[in-house]
Amino acid sequence: MRHGRSLRLRLEMRNDVRELVWTVFPNQKLFHCQLSADSLRSLHLNRLRVERVEPSRRELPAADSKAAHTFALRPLLWDLALHGVRSGCSTACT
Repeated sequence: MRHGRSLRLRLEMRNDVRELVWTVFPNQKLFHCQLSADSLRSLHLNRLRVERVEPSRRELPAADSKAAHTFALRPLLWDLALHGVRSGCSTACT
């Protein structure tokens, strides 16, 4: 993110078979995923595991900034900082 390049993240939920694909657009401060806003709010971030990171094949067009399943990046990063993996991590993780 610090280089400002768009990334595609493949995430896996622990104890769940589905794969989540998120595209992060740091320059626009947005990300896109297949979840609805309600599903995203109820997601347990500490159960997510990054399986693969690759460059995004596309940039976010200006018209997509208000598209469905496109969200502000800042609240997600803040939530990760507060409630990410550390909340469920044992002392061996620190």
